[in-house]
Amino acid sequence: MKRRKKRKNLFRYIYILFVLLLVFFLVVILASSIIRYKVNLNELNQVKKQYEELKGKYEKNLIIYEKLKMLREGRK
Repeated sequence: MKRRKKRKNLFRYIYILFVLLLVFFLVVILASSIIRYKVNLNELNQVKKQYEELKGKYEKNLIIYEKLKMLREGRK
């Protein structure tokens, strides 16, 4: 009878350790996902900022190009 109790207790401890291990992996995966999300969000914001700057420069250059094009056509 004592052997059965020992066996049951052993399986119970193994089961608890297994569940704790799974919970630990879940926590690690969630933490790494949150960190990765924040890093990607920061990179996205940087790319958006660079895009807006380049868009502004492009629009200014396009206006200058159109003015020069009109001046050139006016001379002909």
